[in-house]
Amino acid sequence: MCRNDVLADVHSPSGERHAVVFQRDCGATTGFGVQVSILRRGKALPNEAGNTFTADANHDAGVSLDVQPIWESDRVLRLTHDDRLRTFTRERSVAGVEIVYQPSPAR
Repeated sequence: MCRNDVLADVHSPSGERHAVVFQRDCGATTGFGVQVSILRRGKALPNEAGNTFTADANHDAGVSLDVQPIWESDRVLRLTHDDRLRTFTRERSVAGVEIVYQPSPAR
């Protein structure tokens, strides 16, 4: 019933991993959210929730669902996002990659 719509797919400097930012749509009874998965090279995004970061706007139209992944190195990924997002999953590391969160101020 659910599907993932990819918003961004950013490869690490070596290309060994990639960070996929996507919206997960599970039908009319659920709201949109933004999610991030870190995957190994060549692995397609599975039809499941993100393994790194999941959040939504909590029904606030003013909250941006924009999440920007920036690889600082092959082992460090920075995720910049609206600090008003309601966060469900916020992993500190996934598959040997440290995740650094940088909330951006409300616009």
